[in-house]
Amino acid sequence: MLSRADALTSLAKLAPLVIDSSANLAIDTEFPEPLLGVFDYHGVSALLADHTGVPSHITPDLKHRRALNAANDALQMAELAQVLTALKRQGLDEVVLFKGAALAHTVYASPWMRPRSDVDLLVDVKQKTVFSHALQELGFESQFGISGDYVSYQHSFAKKLSAHNHLHIDLHWRISNRQCLAQSFKLCELIERSRKFDFEHSSQSSGAAALAPSNVDSLLIAALHRLGHHHREERLTWLLDIHLLAESLNEAQWQTFVTLAAEKRLATLSLDALSTSRSFLLTKLPDAVIDELIELAKEKEPSQILVHRDLPEYRYFINDLNALSDLQSKCRFVMETVFPNPAYIRHQMQTRFAAWGYIKRFIRGISRVSRSKPDSSN
Repeated sequence: MLSRADALTSLAKLAPLVIDSSANLAIDTEFPEPLLGVFDYHGVSALLADHTGVPSHITPDLKHRRALNAANDALQMAELAQVLTALKRQGLDEVVLFKGAALAHTVYASPWMRPRSDVDLLVDVKQKTVFSHALQELGFESQFGISGDYVSYQHSFAKKLSAHNHLHIDLHWRISNRQCLAQSFKLCELIERSRKFDFEHSSQSSGAAALAPSNVDSLLIAALHRLGHHHREERLTWLLDIHLLAESLNEAQWQTFVTLAAEKRLATLSLDALSTSRSFLLTKLPDAVIDELIELAKEKEPSQILVHRDLPEYRYFINDLNALSDLQSKCRFVMETVFPNPAYIRHQMQTRFAAWGYIKRFIRGISRVSRSKPDSSN
């Protein structure tokens, strides 16, 4: 994985290619990694397959990636359409598709243009168990991961579709695992403002539809996800999401965006996302919106700390701890973080003995939380 500094360097060189078909590319030796790897890291390999500024010697690889992306996407979305239809037949229709998979169908010209490793579904916390059982009945296997009432608000599932293709579903009951962001959106409000889109990949998905957040909500979610989940990284695909969403908004939607950013105390994250998108992708933004966000960002917000990407890990942990409302929740959060369930510890630390696993985790944790610079392996 690229370090953030190298990622920013490559991003600055790649960004013009995404928005300008006549742009030229710097020679490979100026990149910190082989060019194809940089394209893959930033999620733009398929997008640049026919770009005139791309060196000819990697064009075949890019076209292969584009064909593979399109084929995999068609297979996965056909399966997802069937899954959502089956869930609806069981009365489980209060579900919102969000992040990459939703944006692929709502702001990109073709879904395969937006790479993603999984599909994110948001459900009501009271129905998470019902949805989990339903997915398993539909052939999905539960994936191993940390669990608890506070340490994680999602669970992963996977289903094999072919020899080299799986559909991965992340079932969420909160919008983020960050405590300072977890309560930012409620499912009911996203559904109330949602937009419906149809799957158009194959006859198998004919008639299937899904709900996605409105473009206003999607832009706020993209902003919080960029720093809430990836605060050590910067990738062009995330900024391209923000760019396309921002340029889709009209004046009334921009006013709604600013109002929601203020209500949800997401002005700082929103300002950072939009400013970065404008810097790299020349995103057209109303000056009045930026001015309002600048004023709003002067007020202290729980998530403001996330724009400071190089702080020691314990600072983010303490910020999340302070975001919890009562002592019992704080204690549970600490216990679940420091002492995850034994099965998870044995798996994560690759040991047969949970006690030894906790000791190894503690030693690694001390090193990690005291680190002042970002770890490029994260």
